[in-house]
Amino acid sequence: MATRVIRTRSKTPDPIALLVDDHKRLKQHFARFGKLRSTAHGAGQLQQVVEVACEEFELHATLEEQIFYPAIRSKVRPGLVDEAEVEHEAARAIIAELRRLEPTDPKYVASFRVLIGYITRHMKEEEQRLFPRIRRARIDMADLGHRIQTLRKGL
Repeated sequence: MATRVIRTRSKTPDPIALLVDDHKRLKQHFARFGKLRSTAHGAGQLQQVVEVACEEFELHATLEEQIFYPAIRSKVRPGLVDEAEVEHEAARAIIAELRRLEPTDPKYVASFRVLIGYITRHMKEEEQRLFPRIRRARIDMADLGHRIQTLRKGL
């Protein structure tokens, strides 16, 4: 009986799909936060959800700033990447404030709600304006996807 060799193609990571997956995870954390706020859960659970969401965002922002944005900057309308970077800076400032506050401080919840608004707007802009333009641009998406995956593993 002959042995049949099955060859599989290694799946090329789609950089936009990787970033959209990050967005989905962030949205899940935001939803968990909303559910915790509507019940009588303790500050510890609230803080855990906030911290995980902040860490997820920081990782996502680092991937975009170090790999994705430099690769696409010349392919999109001037200023579009700059706006995204400013949104990252604003979000990081709120994250720094959250880390200084106690979860029992009334500004803690307010700050995270503002952060959710910033990040949600940022994700919507990327998904509706930026990513479709990148799909049409001449960019080595396979290389970009591999570089994002490699950096993610390193972080």
